[in-house]
Amino acid sequence: MGTVTSLTGYNAVVIGGPMYVGKIDGMGKFAKRHSTELARVPVAGFVVCLAPVTKDPVDREYAQKALRASLAPLQQVAEMVFAGRLDPAKLSWFQKWMIKKAKSPVGDFRDWTAIAAWARELPGKMGV
Repeated sequence: MGTVTSLTGYNAVVIGGPMYVGKIDGMGKFAKRHSTELARVPVAGFVVCLAPVTKDPVDREYAQKALRASLAPLQQVAEMVFAGRLDPAKLSWFQKWMIKKAKSPVGDFRDWTAIAAWARELPGKMGV
């Protein structure tokens, strides 16, 4: 998202990103920077986090609200919260301490079948 300078020529846009410590990285800045162009095309959004893994509806709802807030005032034609991956080997000592304190689930929870199914539905939802 940081390298995109223009959306000219795009018929639709899918925007996604990871959620870290309750914040979605980069999506809000991208949406603001390209707000005029995004308002002219169908937009779908997704976030990758551990909310689906916890099975707590409050966590999932928080992720959905964060996704909508990141892309506001855009109206998405599709949105999704996907389970992600948490690999402690790639974390700093402080991050490891935080996930231990929060009792975060650790592992790879990505469901590639669900991701592919959502992606296959997008052209129809986006009219492309």
